[in-house]
Amino acid sequence: QQREVVKLVPPPKPTKDNILGYTWGIRPYRKGGIRLEREDICGKIIYHNYGHGGAGVSLAYGAAKKIVDKFLMEVGSKVKTVAIIGSGYMGLFQGLMLKDLGYNVNIYASQFPVKLGIYKEGGLPMITSQVAGGLWMPYGYDLTNKALHDSMAKETFLYYKQCIDKKIYKGLSYSKTVIMDIKNPVPEFVPDGLIQTKLVKVDFGNGVLHDAEIYNTILMDGDVFLNELYEEAKAKSVVFIEKKFNTLDDVLSLSEDVIFNCTGNGSHKLFNDKNMIPISGHLIYVKKVPGFDYFLSSTTADGSWRVTTYPQGNKLAMGLSYEEKGWIEKPDPKTIQTLINNMIDFIHRKVEIKPKL
Repeated sequence: QQREVVKLVPPPKPTKDNILGYTWGIRPYRKGGIRLEREDICGKIIYHNYGHGGAGVSLAYGAAKKIVDKFLMEVGSKVKTVAIIGSGYMGLFQGLMLKDLGYNVNIYASQFPVKLGIYKEGGLPMITSQVAGGLWMPYGYDLTNKALHDSMAKETFLYYKQCIDKKIYKGLSYSKTVIMDIKNPVPEFVPDGLIQTKLVKVDFGNGVLHDAEIYNTILMDGDVFLNELYEEAKAKSVVFIEKKFNTLDDVLSLSEDVIFNCTGNGSHKLFNDKNMIPISGHLIYVKKVPGFDYFLSSTTADGSWRVTTYPQGNKLAMGLSYEEKGWIEKPDPKTIQTLINNMIDFIHRKVEIKPKL
């Protein structure tokens, strides 16, 4: 069967003229998978929701609902006010759910969403949720419970889809994903019936056709969507309190009896979780290109690095690294340069080549 030819605007070359900046973060990867459970410590009830690795934004709504339902079943009627630590997708979704159920909600964090997620030299990294690429594709974590995974992934996907169809959030949109030269993760990680893939030929306008796989999914623009959730929570009178937690004692000093832990990587230190493994990621941001409206995912020629480009707010994100560098506290210039070189090489191999006569 002859493959359909899909014409695409090619990704731009990252040069000094069009690079806007970069960002970095550490994925909250946890050996043994997501921790969705209750822990009682010194009279406080802690509900944990962390360890989602690179799949947090794809599982966020479903994971938040699972832990809120557990709380409702166990202690819901006994308290009126709850604390949440962490202000990423997990914390914000849980805060909104609990507020809508009539609880007083206080969200504590050392950082909150910012308007534009570009790293400023000498500044703090963004909260992990805002660094996240935001494509709905629930993989990149230790998947230990397939039934739970499918339930959270499907619930989150259908919630985002409903929000797009009802035009509730500007930061959610349908997105075409183009996969070249790498294994498609859909069959293993996506519950049946949510996504249909198609084998095609991609034409970047140079007369050369490339084999690719295309499917439609959802893109969550962290700069927009995270701030929309943040503003919605404030409008509903969720209280946000800036507070840095260094130890478990800092957490236990909160006045609330029920605390939802959505700190992700912070759980390594606060709850002494030795299963947390720091997987760092970097992204470059370049100026937007008219017509570039899809998520491109490929690889370097030797398959050792991922090459991605996708729209994010008023910029294009490029790169995607996945490295065990420990608990780094600033971006790695070597990784940034590698991502730039990888993208330039991809463009040279796929976009700038000419057809053989």
